[in-house]
Amino acid sequence: MLFAKAISLEFTIKCLQLYASSIRSNLNERKAHELYKKIMIEIEGIRGSDSIISVVGLREQVIGEISLLKQEVKKLRIGVLKTRQIMTYTLN
Repeated sequence: MLFAKAISLEFTIKCLQLYASSIRSNLNERKAHELYKKIMIEIEGIRGSDSIISVVGLREQVIGEISLLKQEVKKLRIGVLKTRQIMTYTLN
C-alpha cells in the first residue's frame, strides 16, 4: 500500500499519453489537437503568474508521492515505529 498512490498516478499518466497518441483519425483530427492540449495540462499542469490559477499536474503529484515514500523509507531505516524501537534492514 505504500507505493499504491505513486503507481496509480504513474499508470494514469501512461494511459493518458497512450490515449493522446492514438486519436489520429480524419474525423477526430480537428478535436485531437485540443484534446492533446488538455491531456498535457492534466499530466504536466500549468504554471502561471500570481493572477493566474495554476493547475497541479499528475507528474508533480508523482514527484510528491516519491518524496513521501523516501521519507517513509528513511523512517524504516532509522527503525522508529511510534514509541518502540525496532531494527529493520532494507536493500540499498
